[in-house]
Amino acid sequence: MATTKFGKKARKAGDRAQVPGPSAPLWLQTYGDFVTLVLTFFVMLLASMEASVSQSSAMQLLATAFQGSFGVLSGGATLSQSSLIYGGANVETLPSTERGFAMGRSIDRATSVLESEIKSQKIRVTEDERGFIITLGADQYFESGRTNLVENQSNTETFIKLASILSGLPNDIRIEGHTDSGAIRQGGQLERQFGNNWGLSSARAMVVLERLFESDQTGQLDRNKYSIAGYADTRPMASNDLPDGRALNRRVDIVVVRNDVTYYNQR
Repeated sequence: MATTKFGKKARKAGDRAQVPGPSAPLWLQTYGDFVTLVLTFFVMLLASMEASVSQSSAMQLLATAFQGSFGVLSGGATLSQSSLIYGGANVETLPSTERGFAMGRSIDRATSVLESEIKSQKIRVTEDERGFIITLGADQYFESGRTNLVENQSNTETFIKLASILSGLPNDIRIEGHTDSGAIRQGGQLERQFGNNWGLSSARAMVVLERLFESDQTGQLDRNKYSIAGYADTRPMASNDLPDGRALNRRVDIVVVRNDVTYYNQR
């Protein structure tokens, strides 16, 4: 039998060394193990969610975040605890996939139609467990400390856009007024007219509601689906300690309510 030669002896003799071909790199084996472990983790996570979702409100909230509609908006579905869970907005009652997609399409349309207002920071469009919210900065649309709307061509066009977005939607619409924590001066005109920040926030919500119907060019806004609320300074978006925070808190929210959120839909 011929002897197989290796190394220098093989080359000198002209023999071809018979060695095994290259095997898979070691890092590829480690990577395959890692992928398998990750897959196992998510399978276990899904199984634990299905087993405990009916017993844990925290797990309900986590699962809810994956059932909503996702887009390119800031904010999005929140994972913070909320009183809405105790009012009926849990994983069993929040929207089905079809309704989630419908809400997502409405948000996309609102973001597209209001693109210029969003870029100029006059309006914000966000989403949470209630539905999606179109926020009007009070300083951009109201005279300081008053309910008089700032009348200009830009604001007129904005309300026409808002009415067109809301027209035809099957959802309930809730107009919510908010103020900062600054107290209305006692004995002043604002106190005589509104009493306090509750009155001011409610009055601004009413003004926005009336302007929406005045701006409705399609005649499709259904008055039976609209309501207003005034929250004064009880639901701030930011700290009232700084001017920028107080400016964010002075706002009117147009909430397009998810049909499944019974917290808002109790008749």
